[in-house]
Amino acid sequence: MSAIKKLNLNFNFHWTFFRERNVLPKKDLSFRIVQIFVAEFLGTLILVFWGCNTLGQINSGEPVVTCWLWGNMVFLAITIIGPISNCHINPAVTVSFFIYGYVSVVVGIVYIIAQLLGAIAGYILLMAFGTDDFLDPFGYERSDDFCVNKINTDTPFRAMVLEGVGTALLCFLIGRVCNPLNPKGLTSISFIFSFAIMILAFTLGPITSASVNPARSFGPAVVTGQFKDHWVFWVGPILGALVSSFTYHIFFLPKVNYIDDGTVEAAD
Repeated sequence: MSAIKKLNLNFNFHWTFFRERNVLPKKDLSFRIVQIFVAEFLGTLILVFWGCNTLGQINSGEPVVTCWLWGNMVFLAITIIGPISNCHINPAVTVSFFIYGYVSVVVGIVYIIAQLLGAIAGYILLMAFGTDDFLDPFGYERSDDFCVNKINTDTPFRAMVLEGVGTALLCFLIGRVCNPLNPKGLTSISFIFSFAIMILAFTLGPITSASVNPARSFGPAVVTGQFKDHWVFWVGPILGALVSSFTYHIFFLPKVNYIDDGTVEAAD
């Protein structure tokens, strides 16, 4: 035990059930929760609706263009709602923020519910207004499984591992840019995240559809009723988020105490 202490590992987790309740007055807290819900709902809607619009026949033969466009949609979503909710738009990212001590259990659940509903709404809008009236003139093909994530491998376990590794990369980035002793970290998150998404889309796309986001997979699956291998897109990202976030927190995150006004101080 003394050897572990000498390593200065950070097991000082700041997990709470509903910390925000002790920080904000009841009226302000209610409004804050509504803000987070609406922001995450709209952010995930934007991701699914406009992101899926990058996957059509217009970009056939040019996967780099598709990956670049998808990454830029993430950039825009973060730019729009980042100042409000930090733009998780991904349940695995919310899990990571929880491990790092930035959200409580209750608020984390609000995040995830908003993300799932936003993904469903975004795909409904895509099918209702995109496939017939908007996509076809640009060469898109109508299909019942458009933008539904699938795996292109005989072993779902391989796809699960790749989804986990891809999500782990994102959560390592969260640990870096959200480091409490790195106050300017959040200012660069939109660029860093969008660049990472471009890389993951290009490398994982042919095998797992490069979801690395359970909500992005959930919306199209619910609307179309196609859940084949859907567990891959939940288990992989969540495990990736857990392993990477715990690893970063224990080995790399400095020990700090969180103050009610949002600032931090070095722990003893």
